[in-house]
Amino acid sequence: MGSSQGVWGSSLPITTAVTCPPVQVHPAITAQAIGEYLAAGCTEVYVNQIGEEQDDFFDFYAKEVLPRVR
Repeated sequence: MGSSQGVWGSSLPITTAVTCPPVQVHPAITAQAIGEYLAAGCTEVYVNQIGEEQDDFFDFYAKEVLPRVR
């Protein structure tokens, strides 16, 4: 983590995913970061929530982030 190498040979730095701000504060920034991975040729992007609020996180993600990516 924290490497400046590209992701799977692209110019997209690995640190993009690591440095993304909290999704609840900036869903548009998170959607943009996901879009950059998709534009770089990734066909799957995994997200996770560390903590106890799993259902709330994914409900928010479905309502606020995914529509901005599609």
